[in-house]
Amino acid sequence: MTLILIITAYICGAIPWATLLSKATKCPPLNTIGDGNPGAANLWKAKGWKIGLIGVLLEISKGFIPIYFILNFYQLNLTDLEKIIISLMPILGHGFSPFLKFIGGKSLAVTWGTWIGLTHGLALPIGCIYLLTMHLIQKNHAWTVLISLIGMLITFTYIFTQTFMFITMTLNILFIIFKHKNEFSKKIELRNWIKQNK
Repeated sequence: MTLILIITAYICGAIPWATLLSKATKCPPLNTIGDGNPGAANLWKAKGWKIGLIGVLLEISKGFIPIYFILNFYQLNLTDLEKIIISLMPILGHGFSPFLKFIGGKSLAVTWGTWIGLTHGLALPIGCIYLLTMHLIQKNHAWTVLISLIGMLITFTYIFTQTFMFITMTLNILFIIFKHKNEFSKKIELRNWIKQNK
């Protein structure tokens, strides 16, 4: 049963919703847009906020739905290791999708969806607060995401005090760093309003 859940979570994460939407709406290939990432951000750039928002929600849902239902509605005595593996599967599925010849996206939306599932929805408002705050402070998207994730990790470790959740989120952050390694070569760039107040 555990193996079935692992495979299910992986397949859910691997479904390339943004790519499917881009094809359905006759959008140029996502690997020719922006940073070439087959995710919702480039779909948003290519098709505007309406199609882009649908893409974001679908990408979030493929992390949220399997994790929330597997961990909360199946009466299984899963070990912490099994919970960690299952929780990471949607993220790895998106990052290495067999539907895209194992060349997937950067796993940002699916990460958020997974964390929303792990925290019973709490990661949705808290994530918005961290992301908005960091976006207002500095311009580098990768650093905004990383600092926000670290902030959420600290917050949820304090709230939930579950070892498997801390390990899952830590490994998830390391994966995000790996997927954004090129962007982290650029330094944090503060917004002009902060520079002027220094």
